[in-house]
Amino acid sequence: MRTVIVSVDGTTESRAAVQWCALNLTSRDHVIAVGAVGAGGEFILELPGFDDVSPSEVRDAFRRRWCAPLDAAGLDWEAVFLHSQQGVAIADIIDGEQPDLVVVGKPQHLAVDLLLHGQLQHVLHRAACPVLMVPPPRPATVNDDVAAAMLQDAP
Repeated sequence: MRTVIVSVDGTTESRAAVQWCALNLTSRDHVIAVGAVGAGGEFILELPGFDDVSPSEVRDAFRRRWCAPLDAAGLDWEAVFLHSQQGVAIADIIDGEQPDLVVVGKPQHLAVDLLLHGQLQHVLHRAACPVLMVPPPRPATVNDDVAAAMLQDAP
């Protein structure tokens, strides 16, 4: 059995990482879905009139919506939701679990993420295993729409 850590934070990039796990891992693998809400996120969530979502609702969405592809794929998985920054939370779980693989969504601005010591910086410095960066899905373009229409019109 392999242990795989996947970063889950509700972003498009994170959804791509979770989807990769659902499509490429098996029920013999153990997946640890790691999410976090730091002090800044909780502060914003608790502003009256700003957002009606509570931290417990974010944790519930984490398990039910953001990790749903893991459930649908029949994977053996557990949710770990920490009070921390996402990168620090993943690094802490890496230290404790010694995983065989870490799966993260590729930031749209990789250089900025690395320069600002974002999530990926923490993961790359702590992981003694391969780290897979999954790119987000490519948005459809006008050319894709034209090609699809041409294929529909083909005899």
